[in-house]
Amino acid sequence: MRDTAFKRVLKTMPLESEVYIEGPYGSVILNYDYTKPTVFIAGGIGITPFMSMIRYATKENLPHKIFLFYSNRRPEDSAYLEELKQEEKENHNFRLIATMTQMENSKLSWHGKTGYINEEMIKNM
Repeated sequence: MRDTAFKRVLKTMPLESEVYIEGPYGSVILNYDYTKPTVFIAGGIGITPFMSMIRYATKENLPHKIFLFYSNRRPEDSAYLEELKQEEKENHNFRLIATMTQMENSKLSWHGKTGYINEEMIKNM
């Protein structure tokens, strides 16, 4: 379990504590209008809702131009990273822009982008 504020609270909560959870809200579907590019921004396990849309677009050979900005601390923390690289190879309409924010703590090498997703990174795509 990684050290995040949310997980620290969960870890220290007494057993049988009651919690109130809301959401998710909004639509999490691939836009029907394929003439406009689709841009996803995800961090960590937040990639999960986008995976089915990316898989579906690849499997069905959809014309949607999809850009995924995906940030993680280290490659070893990155859910679905290898699958996303494979999706990018199979789907010429899908572009993965992955970035790592804490490579100094990684045991793996990384030749991609580093730092946080920001306006400059998005504009340069």
